[in-house]
Amino acid sequence: MQKYAGESRYETAGDLAEASHPFGAETVYVASGNSIPDVLALGPLAAVNDDAVLLVKPTGIPSSVQRRLAELDPQRVVVVGGTSAVSPGVQRWLGDQGYDVSRISGETRYETARALTGEFDQVSTLYLASGQEPADALAGGAAAAANNDAVLLVNGATDLDVETTTEIARLSPERIVFGRINAHHRCLPRPGSLGHARHG
Repeated sequence: MQKYAGESRYETAGDLAEASHPFGAETVYVASGNSIPDVLALGPLAAVNDDAVLLVKPTGIPSSVQRRLAELDPQRVVVVGGTSAVSPGVQRWLGDQGYDVSRISGETRYETARALTGEFDQVSTLYLASGQEPADALAGGAAAAANNDAVLLVNGATDLDVETTTEIARLSPERIVFGRINAHHRCLPRPGSLGHARHG
């Protein structure tokens, strides 16, 4: 068993990225170390294409992360989260280094999560997790990443909104797994014969 424990979350994420991508990465996702929901929703997408994930501060990139980024030598860097999570200044700096930079974001953590699942065509299993319960999203994200599936954050205290049900229908999962959310089964779309399993 290998232990990764840097002096900060930024260094630990950098250690993990280097260990999992010893020969570099074509694409690196950059997310705020202060926005746990964005990072949890991102994990499965990065796993699909064996991309790397680095954490940054909202208004700057720690020197250790800059070094990791240079070592990974990506062609493309994708910023995840809105401008309050990762500032335009960070995005400009990345562009100035010569990377092809884009951003995946929404006005809220839920919109950002939908934008991330929007990068998937379809999935076999979709994991729904409360955006207020990081533990649920962490467990679901790990399972999703292992099987090329997706995790979608929802507001577990209310019924699913139209945008979320539309995205679920587009992903057309055969099975939906959800944790501690109060939204009733009747809120889930039925594009086909979906299997619903509740965990947690």
